[in-house]
Amino acid sequence: MSKLTILLAAFLLFAVAASATQSSRSPRSCRQKLEQANLRPCEQHIWKQTFESQDEEQDMLRLRGARRSPQDWNLEQCCEQLQQLEKPRCQCEAFKEIMRSQSEQLQEREYNRREMQELSQQLEEEILNLPKRCELPAQRRLQKCELNPNSY
Repeated sequence: MSKLTILLAAFLLFAVAASATQSSRSPRSCRQKLEQANLRPCEQHIWKQTFESQDEEQDMLRLRGARRSPQDWNLEQCCEQLQQLEKPRCQCEAFKEIMRSQSEQLQEREYNRREMQELSQQLEEEILNLPKRCELPAQRRLQKCELNPNSY
């Protein structure tokens, strides 16, 4: 009986340790994927959308093969990168990275405070539109992704 108890205790200890190891790998896995992801096409797409305001429906038509432009290529590459991140939390982290980068670019230019706020809001809206444009399966969960453009 005591051998069975020791064996059962060892098994439970192993199961708990394996579970803890697996859950500690998840964030690291997301970080690794983010480091490997090329978010530059997303940044270029967002920047052009913000400053060269294009129609969302045109984007979807062009993405499906109608007329193609460099902007279409950026959106297509962006969507591929976001889909590889898979988990909504990891995609949210990618959106935060994109927002950080875009905010830095905004700060390099000379805008007054009001213009900066408006442009930051537009950037945030464009970034949060990516799940829809890319037809990501977890769109609803990404709505909880808070970018807070004022914190960058």
